[in-house]
Amino acid sequence: MSVREERAKEREYRAAVMRLQQRHLAIQVKLDRAYDDRLRGIISEELWLRKSAEWQDELELVRAETARRDLASQNYAVTGSRILEHARDAARMFDRQERAEQARLVKTLVLNGTFDRGTLCPTYASPFDLFVKGNETGDWLGGRDSNPDNVVQSHKK
Repeated sequence: MSVREERAKEREYRAAVMRLQQRHLAIQVKLDRAYDDRLRGIISEELWLRKSAEWQDELELVRAETARRDLASQNYAVTGSRILEHARDAARMFDRQERAEQARLVKTLVLNGTFDRGTLCPTYASPFDLFVKGNETGDWLGGRDSNPDNVVQSHKK
Protein backbone atom coordinates (compact mmCIF):
# COMPACT_ATOMS: atom_id res chain seq x y z
CA MET A 1 0.00 0.00 0.00
CA SER A 2 1.39 3.39 -0.95
CA VAL A 3 1.88 6.32 1.41
CA ARG A 4 -0.94 8.15 -0.40
CA GLU A 5 -3.26 5.18 0.13
CA GLU A 6 -2.25 4.99 3.80
CA ARG A 7 -3.07 8.69 4.24
CA ALA A 8 -6.45 8.21 2.57
CA LYS A 9 -7.13 5.25 4.83
CA GLU A 10 -6.19 7.31 7.89
CA ARG A 11 -8.52 10.15 6.83
CA GLU A 12 -11.29 7.60 6.28
CA TYR A 13 -10.64 6.13 9.73
CA ARG A 14 -10.78 9.55 11.40
CA ALA A 15 -14.00 10.42 9.55
CA ALA A 16 -15.59 7.12 10.61
CA VAL A 17 -14.62 7.68 14.24
CA MET A 18 -16.02 11.21 14.10
CA ARG A 19 -19.30 9.87 12.66
CA LEU A 20 -19.48 7.33 15.48
CA GLN A 21 -18.86 10.05 18.07
CA GLN A 22 -21.58 12.22 16.53
CA ARG A 23 -23.98 9.28 16.45
CA HIS A 24 -23.22 8.52 20.10
CA LEU A 25 -23.85 12.13 21.06
CA ALA A 26 -27.11 12.29 19.07
CA ILE A 27 -28.42 9.14 20.77
CA GLN A 28 -27.40 10.43 24.17
CA VAL A 29 -29.24 13.71 23.49
CA LYS A 30 -32.37 11.75 22.55
CA LEU A 31 -32.14 9.75 25.76
CA ASP A 32 -31.68 12.87 27.88
CA ARG A 33 -34.58 14.71 26.24
CA ALA A 34 -36.90 11.73 26.49
CA TYR A 35 -35.99 11.32 30.14
CA ASP A 36 -36.81 14.97 30.77
CA ASP A 37 -40.11 14.49 28.89
CA ARG A 38 -40.85 11.42 31.05
CA LEU A 39 -40.21 13.38 34.23
CA ARG A 40 -42.55 16.15 33.05
CA GLY A 41 -45.21 13.59 32.18
CA ILE A 42 -45.13 14.39 28.45
CA ILE A 43 -44.51 10.76 27.48
CA SER A 44 -45.74 7.57 29.11
CA GLU A 45 -43.64 5.18 31.17
CA GLU A 46 -44.25 2.50 28.54
CA LEU A 47 -42.95 4.70 25.69
CA TRP A 48 -39.96 5.77 27.80
CA LEU A 49 -39.03 2.16 28.60
CA ARG A 50 -39.36 1.02 24.98
CA LYS A 51 -37.47 3.93 23.41
CA SER A 52 -34.76 4.08 26.07
CA ALA A 53 -34.10 0.33 25.61
CA GLU A 54 -33.79 0.86 21.82
CA TRP A 55 -31.42 3.78 22.29
CA GLN A 56 -29.34 1.91 24.88
CA ASP A 57 -28.98 -0.98 22.41
CA GLU A 58 -27.95 1.48 19.70
CA LEU A 59 -25.43 3.11 22.07
CA GLU A 60 -23.95 -0.32 22.79
CA LEU A 61 -23.52 -0.97 19.06
CA VAL A 62 -21.79 2.40 18.63
CA ARG A 63 -19.48 1.67 21.58
CA ALA A 64 -18.62 -1.77 20.18
CA GLU A 65 -17.84 -0.34 16.73
CA THR A 66 -15.72 2.41 18.28
CA ALA A 67 -13.80 -0.16 20.34
CA ARG A 68 -13.26 -2.32 17.24
CA ARG A 69 -11.85 0.65 15.33
CA ASP A 70 -9.64 1.66 18.27
CA LEU A 71 -8.22 -1.86 18.43
CA ALA A 72 -7.50 -1.82 14.69
CA SER A 73 -5.76 1.54 15.07
CA GLN A 74 -3.61 0.17 17.91
CA ASN A 75 -2.72 -2.86 15.80
CA TYR A 76 -1.58 -0.56 12.96
CA ALA A 77 0.61 1.35 15.42
CA VAL A 78 2.18 -1.87 16.75
CA THR A 79 2.79 -3.11 13.20
CA GLY A 80 4.37 0.22 12.26
CA SER A 81 6.67 0.07 15.28
CA ARG A 82 7.75 -3.45 14.38
CA ILE A 83 8.47 -2.44 10.81
CA LEU A 84 10.65 0.44 12.01
CA GLU A 85 12.50 -1.87 14.42
CA HIS A 86 13.18 -4.36 11.63
CA ALA A 87 14.29 -1.58 9.30
CA ARG A 88 16.76 -0.36 11.93
CA ASP A 89 18.22 -3.87 12.29
CA ALA A 90 17.98 -4.82 8.60
CA ALA A 91 21.67 -4.61 7.73
CA ARG A 92 22.71 -6.76 10.71
CA MET A 93 19.96 -9.30 10.00
CA PHE A 94 20.88 -9.40 6.30
CA ASP A 95 24.52 -10.20 7.11
CA ARG A 96 23.45 -13.16 9.28
CA GLN A 97 21.28 -14.80 6.62
CA GLU A 98 22.30 -17.49 4.18
CA ARG A 99 23.13 -16.43 0.61
CA ALA A 100 19.88 -17.83 -0.85
CA GLU A 101 17.80 -15.80 1.60
CA GLN A 102 19.92 -12.71 0.92
CA ALA A 103 19.34 -13.16 -2.83
CA ARG A 104 15.56 -13.52 -2.27
CA LEU A 105 15.53 -10.31 -0.25
CA VAL A 106 17.54 -8.38 -2.85
CA LYS A 107 15.13 -9.57 -5.58
CA THR A 108 12.23 -8.26 -3.49
CA LEU A 109 13.84 -4.86 -2.89
CA VAL A 110 15.56 -4.18 -6.21
CA LEU A 111 13.92 -4.10 -9.65
CA ASN A 112 17.10 -3.54 -11.61
CA GLY A 113 20.60 -2.32 -11.08
CA THR A 114 23.39 -0.77 -13.10
CA PHE A 115 27.09 -0.74 -12.54
CA ASP A 116 28.60 2.71 -13.06
CA ARG A 117 32.40 3.14 -12.70
CA GLY A 118 32.66 0.53 -9.95
CA THR A 119 29.50 1.56 -8.13
CA LEU A 120 26.31 -0.47 -8.06
CA CYS A 121 23.28 1.78 -8.65
CA PRO A 122 20.09 -0.12 -7.76
CA THR A 123 16.58 0.77 -8.91
CA TYR A 124 14.39 -0.06 -5.93
CA ALA A 125 10.92 -1.60 -6.12
CA SER A 126 8.00 0.33 -4.71
CA PRO A 127 7.52 1.18 -1.84
CA PHE A 128 11.21 0.71 -0.99
CA ASP A 129 12.14 3.45 -3.46
CA LEU A 130 10.26 5.93 -1.26
CA PHE A 131 12.21 4.82 1.81
CA VAL A 132 15.53 5.20 0.01
CA LYS A 133 14.60 8.65 -1.34
CA GLY A 134 13.33 9.78 2.07
CA ASN A 135 16.49 8.51 3.73
CA GLU A 136 18.73 10.27 1.21
CA THR A 137 16.90 13.61 1.22
CA GLY A 138 15.35 13.65 4.68
CA ASP A 139 12.05 14.55 2.99
CA TRP A 140 9.68 11.77 3.96
CA LEU A 141 6.61 13.47 2.50
CA GLY A 142 7.84 13.66 -1.08
CA GLY A 143 7.35 17.41 -1.31
CA ARG A 144 3.79 17.25 0.02
CA ASP A 145 2.43 18.78 3.15
CA SER A 146 1.52 16.32 5.91
CA ASN A 147 -2.09 17.48 5.56
CA PRO A 148 -2.69 17.85 1.82
CA ASP A 149 -6.34 18.83 2.34
CA ASN A 150 -5.20 22.06 4.03
CA VAL A 151 -2.77 22.79 1.23
CA VAL A 152 -5.57 22.55 -1.33
CA GLN A 153 -7.73 24.86 0.77
CA SER A 154 -4.96 27.45 1.19
CA HIS A 155 -4.30 27.52 -2.58
CA LYS A 156 -7.97 28.16 -3.30
CA LYS A 157 -8.01 31.37 -1.25
